[in-house]
Amino acid sequence: MTRFCKECGAPVSENHSVCTECGHRLPQVEKMEMTEPKPKPPKTKKQKAIVAAGMTAAIVLIGGSFFASKQVSAENTMKKFAEAINQQNADALTSLVVHEDGSTIKKFEAEAMLNFSEEELQAIKESVATTGETPYFADTLYSIEQNGKWLGLFNRYSVKAADQYSELFIPEEEGEIELQLNGTPVSSDAVDTGPYAPGIYTLSSAFENEYGTVTSQQDLTFAGTSGSLHSNTVELDFDYVSFYLDQNTDYETSVILNDTKIPFDSWGVTENIGPLPTDGSITVSIEAEYPWETVKVDKIAVESSNQEVTLPLFTKETEEKFTKVIAAYGEEWVKARAKGDASLFTTATEEWMEETHYMIDDVLSMEIVYSGQLDEVQLQPSQAAITRWENADHLTVPVSFTTTDSYHLESEKATLAQQSVVCNMVLVYSEKEDQFKVDECHTMNHTDSFSGEVTKEGSAELHKGTGVKQNANDNMDGEYEFSEDDSESKERLETFMIEYNDASISAINNVDFSYVSSMLVDGSPRVQEQSDFIDHLGSIGVTEEHVSTTLDKMEVISSTEALAHTTETFVIYNDLGKHTKSYSTITEVHVVDGEIKIYELISTDEID
Repeated sequence: MTRFCKECGAPVSENHSVCTECGHRLPQVEKMEMTEPKPKPPKTKKQKAIVAAGMTAAIVLIGGSFFASKQVSAENTMKKFAEAINQQNADALTSLVVHEDGSTIKKFEAEAMLNFSEEELQAIKESVATTGETPYFADTLYSIEQNGKWLGLFNRYSVKAADQYSELFIPEEEGEIELQLNGTPVSSDAVDTGPYAPGIYTLSSAFENEYGTVTSQQDLTFAGTSGSLHSNTVELDFDYVSFYLDQNTDYETSVILNDTKIPFDSWGVTENIGPLPTDGSITVSIEAEYPWETVKVDKIAVESSNQEVTLPLFTKETEEKFTKVIAAYGEEWVKARAKGDASLFTTATEEWMEETHYMIDDVLSMEIVYSGQLDEVQLQPSQAAITRWENADHLTVPVSFTTTDSYHLESEKATLAQQSVVCNMVLVYSEKEDQFKVDECHTMNHTDSFSGEVTKEGSAELHKGTGVKQNANDNMDGEYEFSEDDSESKERLETFMIEYNDASISAINNVDFSYVSSMLVDGSPRVQEQSDFIDHLGSIGVTEEHVSTTLDKMEVISSTEALAHTTETFVIYNDLGKHTKSYSTITEVHVVDGEIKIYELISTDEID
């Protein structure tokens, strides 16, 4: 085999130790002795099995190493990450995503990540799967990075989350608070917490104090660059609450909370109370002390820091009570105008009776009379208002009276037509008598558009106008004497007995003896007897209506004394209802200073 000198490149022989051209020393070549190969003995079955197993192990080791390196490769990690997002698999994400320190994320963090929108999750997948340009939102949140060695041999890749931190501000209220982030407890004492994987977390809060417990939830989005601190205030439906009425009040009114009464001031506003839950989870009561009753409304849900409340002025029972008075007044109003006699009112105050008397006289002075009937009464209780003046409590209620009536000359036939008039009726309440009376019904307007909430049918009983009756004692001089042969004497006695029974009924209905006292002989047996009778009927709540009185006989005792035999009919109202009764009565009457007066009730028997 030809060799060459490394110094000058000249060919040299194998036997030369130096180059014949330049004298450079040549390396020595060892001579190999050729020997005859010895034949190998044949392998045993055991040796063959060992060789086969070794070859198989080598193949498995090579294949397993290849498979393992693929499983933890960046490409496969990116693929599994995308599949976990597509399948909304939070468990799978916990094995693929790590914090910046290499620790795996918790399941609640994975769930928070999956709360991103579809568009945002798609951007995250693209940012992890590519090294090219990605959306700014996703590029700052997740990336694919080497995360140590697997089995100490193969590079392992994970998805690294940009660590996020939370700062919670908790309202400084007296009470206990519990916080959870996606169901995982969070210490309420810690100012900063984290790290967290980027995502949308649900913060659950539960706050409790002496007034109640309120729970709330709010979404917190953690999506910033690495180390971002997200500041949020814990939202609690707790606040200091002030209650106010929708009207001013002159009466003792309170909010009742946990058996404690908090009063409203004269403007209808309470002091601040709380802090209270304002999510409707607790309720309060409102109570007012009105002259006629205590009104209370329960279970008012607290839903605002400035809570408006509406308190009725009366219960349904009281509404029915004054509705009955107003309906009775309507009947008396028609009858009094037809009879020309304001004293027929039993439902009005003396002041209003006197004013009505002047109104009736004004009409009669024009030689005009009134005929009519009450068809219907309507009320609007929801529009009622309460005021206090002149040491009296007044309730104002819009009222409509529908009548069929007419004003006409007494000598003419009435042309009746239906009409409706409206007034703001003022009722005065007497705590002593526990009853309402009409104190005013001014500003009457004709209207057909009144929308009543309560309707009462009228009696539709027609009262014909009779003009002004002459008093039996008018123009009577001191020489007047009873005479059985004098028809005028009988007429005057009958007129007097009618007037006396009208006055007696007014005294009974008003529980006021003065209505009739002037028609009795001073010191006579009838004075004390009638006074006691009026007080008794008033104590048991009986009222009456005078229907008619007819003089059947005048029995003359002397020129100044007589017995009046009368048939009298009354309507009596008591707890058992309405009753019409007639009586046969004998009354002793005297002439005193030229006027007829009652001396004694001789007898009275009910007529079957």
